[in-house]
Amino acid sequence: MVLKEAIIPISYFGPCLHYVMMCKLDTKVEYHENYQKRSYRNRMRIMSPSGPLLLTVPLGKGKHQQLPISQVKIAYDEPWQHQHLKSIKSCYGSSPYYEYYYEELEELLLRKFDLLIELYEACSAFIVKHIGIEISEKTIDYLKSSHDMYDLRKSKSNHDAIFTEYEQVFSPTLGFISNLSILDLLFNLGPETKLYLNSQDITF
Repeated sequence: MVLKEAIIPISYFGPCLHYVMMCKLDTKVEYHENYQKRSYRNRMRIMSPSGPLLLTVPLGKGKHQQLPISQVKIAYDEPWQHQHLKSIKSCYGSSPYYEYYYEELEELLLRKFDLLIELYEACSAFIVKHIGIEISEKTIDYLKSSHDMYDLRKSKSNHDAIFTEYEQVFSPTLGFISNLSILDLLFNLGPETKLYLNSQDITF
């Protein structure tokens, strides 16, 4: 059965799989779930000289898994914004399209968003603008899972999607790593990002 719908969680510059689904399927973003730890909701995976690197947005104190995603707050006890920007610069400073996007990305990440969902919306707007795709619809209530849709909300969902290789900054030494943050695709392919996403099959 060919599935035509998908439901994805909010994400911090989420994996390419999310954006392939946004381009090719009727995809909704879940706004009415509870927070799930160890997921892309507050972290992105980029490529570093030593392999995949997770950048995590720290959250305010409390049991976040018991909170609606719309109420989860970001913590600023540590200078995580500058640390993330430093990592992005180190990982992608030599990529073909780094100079086209970094200044605007820096301005975005230095803003102090109160809520995680506000950061997601800013990240989403940035990607939608530069890729040239339509923003996905938000759920108006919690959407029950069904067998006729891809559901990527569970933290243990298999996100190891296999996509066509493209030239990455460190692929000559590390080989190709699939399904990294959408930023990896944008910095390496620039205006060809949308064409790449539309050309991919959903296999994971």
